Amino acid sequence: MPFRYSLFVILLSAAPITIDPIFSGLAWSLIFGLLASTIFTLFVIPIAYWLLYAGKPGHGATSPETSSQH
Repeated sequence: MPFRYSLFVILLSAAPITIDPIFSGLAWSLIFGLLASTIFTLFVIPIAYWLLYAGKPGHGATSPETSSQH
């Protein structure tokens, strides 16, 4: 949740800069860069990890058989 609040605050603070003719490009690159990094962090990387390591021992959630041995 704090990650989303920080993203929201940064996006709101960059929004007024988009009107400025000099710093508009900087503001748009900041906004879309933050959105892209958020999507990658919250969705793409976990899904890629799950696809690569699904079912391999030692990665991700433990199965009931292995958790009972500990």
